[in-house]
Amino acid sequence: MMDMVDGFCSEYGYELTSEQKEAVASDTKATLLLAVPGSGKTTVLLARIGFQVKVLGIPEERILAVTYTRKAAEEMKTRYESRFGKSRVVFKTINALSLEIYRTFCKVQKHPERTLITREQSRRLVGRIIRKVENRIANVSDYERLQSQIAFIKNMMYSTEDEINGNLDPENGYLYEEYMLYSKAMDHPYEMNVGNVGVDTRLMDYDDQMVNAYWILTHSRSLLDHFCRKYRYIDVDEAQDNSKIQHEIIRILSLRAENMFMVGDDDQSIYGFRAAYPEILLNFRKVYPESVILHLSRNFRSDGCIVALADRFIGNNKVREEKRMVSHKPSRQKVTLISSPDRHTQYRMALSNAVREGKGTAILYRDNESSVLLAYYLMKRGIEFTLRTPEANFFDFIQVQEMLSYLKLAENPYDMDSFRMIARKGIVYPTRTEEEEMALVMRQEGCDVFDALERVSSYKGKYFREDMEILKYLDTSSSIDHIMDSGYRMHIERNELSNYRMETLHFLAEDIPDRHEFLSVVDTLRDSFRSDITSREEGALTLSTVHSAKGLEWENVHYIDLSDVCYPEPDDTSNPFLSEEYRRVFYVGITRAKRHLTLYRYAGEEFSLLELLRTGR
Repeated sequence: MMDMVDGFCSEYGYELTSEQKEAVASDTKATLLLAVPGSGKTTVLLARIGFQVKVLGIPEERILAVTYTRKAAEEMKTRYESRFGKSRVVFKTINALSLEIYRTFCKVQKHPERTLITREQSRRLVGRIIRKVENRIANVSDYERLQSQIAFIKNMMYSTEDEINGNLDPENGYLYEEYMLYSKAMDHPYEMNVGNVGVDTRLMDYDDQMVNAYWILTHSRSLLDHFCRKYRYIDVDEAQDNSKIQHEIIRILSLRAENMFMVGDDDQSIYGFRAAYPEILLNFRKVYPESVILHLSRNFRSDGCIVALADRFIGNNKVREEKRMVSHKPSRQKVTLISSPDRHTQYRMALSNAVREGKGTAILYRDNESSVLLAYYLMKRGIEFTLRTPEANFFDFIQVQEMLSYLKLAENPYDMDSFRMIARKGIVYPTRTEEEEMALVMRQEGCDVFDALERVSSYKGKYFREDMEILKYLDTSSSIDHIMDSGYRMHIERNELSNYRMETLHFLAEDIPDRHEFLSVVDTLRDSFRSDITSREEGALTLSTVHSAKGLEWENVHYIDLSDVCYPEPDDTSNPFLSEEYRRVFYVGITRAKRHLTLYRYAGEEFSLLELLRTGR
């Protein structure tokens, strides 16, 4: 077999190591390839598919390659076809595969397909559920929390009250009832008054695609047979990112497959908050008895100093498949640690150093709010840069929107939309009836928000006007301080919202004292953060969260905001693997660097992981 692999590599221009060739040639029913960062895992996976097609003669349409994101699936297909030509190999996400299974079932059974629930319907439903179960009005953090918890339940395949409440809501014990109401609403949205649905409409959310696919594969023998015949060879990339239900769908389809080839690295599992289930990798031989575990241990990406540091660091984790990472490159550049007096200065230092290094440089961070000041400084200086789309737009967070609405109202007293955003949010508490009466008064008499509020509630209007008029004499940062002190800080704390985002907004305000200019800059930044900012200049400086940088690499990496706030040390003994996730996030971040890695910390914040970097295993 290895002679055949050698011939294939020679014909198609591959230069593979013995470890990589062994992976390409593996014909065991189930293979797990544990691949360290920078080891060429996707190259190996695509070479394996090419070997199966071009040498072993396996029909292309019988090969299914699944990965975590749509973008990754598209990139894999492009890379494969650039070497092997137009192909019928199927490259999909597991969600897309699940949707194919579901739609096939509906077509065969002549079932009407469920309608995907909209964001507005989901928010309305969550509000009704909180009101019914907890007997209160949902606050701003409830919507994201409950939707995330419901997604987690489905991906982890929880079903009992003990599983749901015990793992996700041990203090209050509401979640199981809330989840059951949500599930009922999917079947009977009209009765639950979800909005914009017919009497016979049934809904589903994104994760229901997988729930439905799993049910179909376990309850319909004919459709299971159909998909097992269709996909005889299954390849899985980024397996550490898949959830439990995704792994179950793969396992079921693999039972009758000729072989299943899974690539991943438990040390790079950083999506626990999305129910990633890398435990499959740690228990691979139990799940797949007829299996073999192979390793790619050579890092071709990074300088030897970076590889040694990263290998020593991740070895501190207790719950992991034992492996070592060795460097293909010599050790030329020591890792640099820079301490700054404060967070603000840290950003300026990182930018100055990154810009000086030139092309092929990235600034990485864990939280997307770190990119706000960086992007502002670069725009201000007219420096080209690329921004990887953050998982969430900083300016879409509710507390940021509310603070900006206070400032907008101070600039434009006729801005009723901004008033609606901040009503009952810390300072002024009109009833909803008073709010509607205000809008009517404004339309009829052309007065501003403050006059209208005084008309419908003299006391509330007088108090609010006096409080907001103070902002006329304050610059932007002082205006934010005044709003916080007037009651908004208590609102943030009461609703368990992040005060860290207010700190970022305050930093930006300190640099732009004029409120009107500040709001204009914010509008520009907000629009820029809606999608990737791609520089016209090749190799321009890149800004990215670690999660968005996964799978990417740069010559030079500047890693900022290193503190226990962003990278807390493990303290959850009930789930030791999940408790070590922040270490894995840091590990992924430092292994993006090819030539030089610079780490940044600032005074006043401890960074406990630093000791692990120094001492190692």
